[in-house]
Formats: sequence, structure tokens, C-alpha cells
Amino acid sequence: MASQTLGPGGFYVECRNEGQLGTRFAIVAYDSHAKVYTSYYANSGGLVGVGTGTVDGNTWTWMVEDKYAGKSVKGRTTNTMLSPTEHTSKYEVADGKGGYTTIVEGKATKVGR
Repeated sequence: MASQTLGPGGFYVECRNEGQLGTRFAIVAYDSHAKVYTSYYANSGGLVGVGTGTVDGNTWTWMVEDKYAGKSVKGRTTNTMLSPTEHTSKYEVADGKGGYTTIVEGKATKVGR
């Protein structure tokens, strides 16, 4: 289950996701000076992170730094909107050589209630 709520003043969105991997809470805001979205997040498994996101057409790209169990990992999350009810998602981690290794990818489809 996921929910998004516009924060007081309308300058940020609070996101809460609950699923098989636990609960994740995030705050997402647009930084008009840097012209990027900024996200701060944490999950119920102890991971905390920060990311900056850009939008190009129907693709959102987030450059993230996750911290978990005393380690820091840089990564990239890419979400492509295929339609109003469907998107693909991919999470990759930096390999230390300038490239990325895919950790997980998938496709999501909204179902009616």
C-alpha cells in the first residue's frame, strides 16, 4: 500500500509505502535553485538515504546515497511511466569503476478497486 500527502504549504510531498520489504517513509520536494527534486527517506529495516531526481519526458532518474549497517552505497533509480497505470523501475548500485550493476528491476501495474 502506498500513500502520498501534500505537506502544509504545498512545498513537499510525504510518501509512505508498506509492503513485503517493510515500511518506507520519504519526503520529496523540488529545489528550484538546483532545478532537481530532493528526497530524504528511511525504512523499517534501518536504511536511510538521500537522493536527487530529474525528469526527462516520462522518465524519472534518482541519484541516491543509501546508508545501511554502517556502510554507504551510491546508486541510481530509474522509473519510466509507460501509461497512467503502468511503470517500470530499476535500482542499480555504483560499481566503483564508473558503471552500475542492476540489483532489481520490474514493472508495476495499477489495478482497479
